[in-house]
Amino acid sequence: TDWMERYRSDRHRDAVVTDLDEQLSWLWRAEFAWKSGFRRMRRYQRYFFGIEERISRLESQPLIRDEEKRNRIHPLWQEWMGRWMAHPEAVRLWEIGWMLEELRLAQFAPGQPREMRVSAKRIANELDALK
Repeated sequence: TDWMERYRSDRHRDAVVTDLDEQLSWLWRAEFAWKSGFRRMRRYQRYFFGIEERISRLESQPLIRDEEKRNRIHPLWQEWMGRWMAHPEAVRLWEIGWMLEELRLAQFAPGQPREMRVSAKRIANELDALK
């Protein structure tokens, strides 16, 4: 959060901060422990380690790399986020949210272990199936 506050008004990193804010709103949502379940909660810290790894990479690599990765995930995230905000109790949306978190780890923090292999195409198909 210190990094986020430092760069919140930075014109180059503000998009990253907004992205992390949205991710954290999902991870720290109301009753997140109950909604995550025991299996996922045992390894919940992976998502936060992934955020730390992403921030660390931002300090050592060109910002354009993060932007390219974000552009791959952002359309799916925005579509999913809109649906989740409209229906926060829809369990099927929770599962797609977890898939997006695993995709974030694969893209931004490849050093973190993942629970499942997931692709943007698979997530898009899951979102289409909900229409």
